[in-house]
Formats: sequence, C-alpha cells, structure tokens
Amino acid sequence: MKGKIKMENKDKMCVHIEERREFLKSAGALLGAGLAFTSFSSLLCSCENDQYIFNPPPPPTSIDIDLSKYPNLGADGGAVIDNFSYTVEGKTYTLRLAIARKSSTEYIIVAANCTHQGVPLNLGEPLVCPLHSAKFNLAKDPPGKVAETAGQKVTDLKTYESKVKGGTLIIYV
Repeated sequence: MKGKIKMENKDKMCVHIEERREFLKSAGALLGAGLAFTSFSSLLCSCENDQYIFNPPPPPTSIDIDLSKYPNLGADGGAVIDNFSYTVEGKTYTLRLAIARKSSTEYIIVAANCTHQGVPLNLGEPLVCPLHSAKFNLAKDPPGKVAETAGQKVTDLKTYESKVKGGTLIIYV
C-alpha cells in the first residue's frame, strides 16, 4: 500500500521521530555550547601570546638628544617620555622612551610602551599602562622591571645604555 502506513509501524515511526528530534535538540545544544565555549575561551586567552613589534630591529646605532630641549631633565629626578626618531641606512625608526635623570652624568632609559599590547605608558614612578594598569619601574631599581602586572601577561621593559657628551645624551639602541 503505497502512501499508507500500517498502524503497527506508525507507532514505531512516531517513536523514532521523537527520538530523532530529541537527539537533534541535544546535539544542537552541545554544538552551540561547544562553539560558545571555544569562542569565549579564545577571547580570554587572546592576549596570552601577543607580541607587538613596532618597528623591525635596526642595525645597532645611537640616538643623540639635545638635553636643552628637555628642561625636565635639567635636575636630578627629572623625567620625560617622548618619541625619538633616528635613521639607519635610509630607513627611519621611532622609539617611545622614558628617560629619568639620576645625576648630571647618569640617565635611566627604558622603552615606554606596555609589553602587553604596546599601549604608550604614562609618566610617573612607576610608569603605568592606562589600558590595564600594569606598572613598571622607572627610577627604582631595577629600571624597567615589572612592578605590578594587574593580571596581564607583561614582561620587563627594554632598557638602554647611554652616556652624556657635552649637552647631548647619547642613547645606544
């Protein structure tokens, strides 16, 4: 009998349809939960392996800074944050640096971008990331050291060697 279902098979068929519906609902719910968990967990861990490169590393060179242009560095304990550009082999590089004066011949220089997401740090002791509140030593020992992580994955700031020649601060990068 084409198009007709025997009564005994119809009941079995209804049971199978109901089981199939329940299975699809369960499978759909599990799939949805799995997708939500995967998406949410990747958001939580998205910063874990972040490494930001602002410029490719140039060949070793130096940045010459005219100290008369930075009156805050005129006294011990003075500090500034600024972007400093220099050119090597026709290519220009820019570094954001925090500079603190210890004495007339000794300066502390550290990179001034958060190592978590590259956000420019706010000047102070310690240097503070305005995005996640991570803190880094500037004048305290050791310079550039993480003072407080605020729950973020941060590493110590890069420090730079320097010397003073006349009224010029020479920073080796």
